[in-house]
Amino acid sequence: MHCTPLQAFQVLDTADPCAARATLIGTYGARTFEVRKNDAFNVRASFVQVGGISLSYCDYASYVSLSFPEASFVRQHICLSGEVRIHSGGHVQELTSDEWSGLIPPRMDVRYEYGAGTKQLVMWLDLQKLGSKLDALLGDGRQRSLDWSAGDGARPMAMASMRRAVEFLAVELEANAIAAAPKLGFVEIEDYIMVRFLYAHDHEQLLRLTREVRSASNAQLKRLEDYIFENWYEPLDVETMANVSGVSARSVFRHFRAVHGCTPQAFRKRIRLDRARERLLKNGPGTTVVGVALSCGFQSLGHFAREYRQTFGELPSSTLTSAARV
Repeated sequence: MHCTPLQAFQVLDTADPCAARATLIGTYGARTFEVRKNDAFNVRASFVQVGGISLSYCDYASYVSLSFPEASFVRQHICLSGEVRIHSGGHVQELTSDEWSGLIPPRMDVRYEYGAGTKQLVMWLDLQKLGSKLDALLGDGRQRSLDWSAGDGARPMAMASMRRAVEFLAVELEANAIAAAPKLGFVEIEDYIMVRFLYAHDHEQLLRLTREVRSASNAQLKRLEDYIFENWYEPLDVETMANVSGVSARSVFRHFRAVHGCTPQAFRKRIRLDRARERLLKNGPGTTVVGVALSCGFQSLGHFAREYRQTFGELPSSTLTSAARV
């Protein structure tokens, strides 16, 4: 990332080790915090939660050692610069600039050693939410536990995709920290990140996730299509797809691609774009491009304008201007 992420959610910026210790223990649940006396100490940290995902940015000017007790969530680290050593479950992971960690399982103590100048993005994922996503993807009605080993190998392609989504979420959270942005987009980014996470790491259910999946029936697909048309302004996650269609979310994805050439989310986005165009063409009193974009679930005006132009061949402002002339 080319800028400091999550600045709007800063919880700590201090050169006082005592103040840092209080915040890291009180906000982050750290067990121990150690610095070297002669180092020029400074730490900055930010924290924000979106559904079952918590993101934290930390910047250490000098060496810092932290330890944490067992947790009810899974942890993933992205080292943006510097170096970090992670001790967990008898394993040691060493990360340098632009590397990601293996996951840190729940119910496991962990200790970190950060070198001077280390900057990192840390993601915590709620275990219950991950389990719910797994059940929806498999869709056979059986609730399965997730079991990982510390320092498991990350699958590069899925991990790269997930990392882009995490960084996108951080940027969008920053951009919409003050504005009354719709939550629709954040829910779906959370969904995407959690699903990517399940595919990015080795665990006992991964083989089932990668097996060939049967297609949904036309009737099951029609149920979901009707739901999307009626609830186009609501978030669409894998649990909703599975519950509405009656088959696994993986079957839904396969059938949608075969029939519509896109994912259910892309199908729903086209409906939102159509609704936005209808409102712009109607051009009622007080109609604005920003108002229409937000009312149709687009939290980024830039993304809305680009996708609108790709779909309809003109900017939304041009549609509104043309409607005003009629």
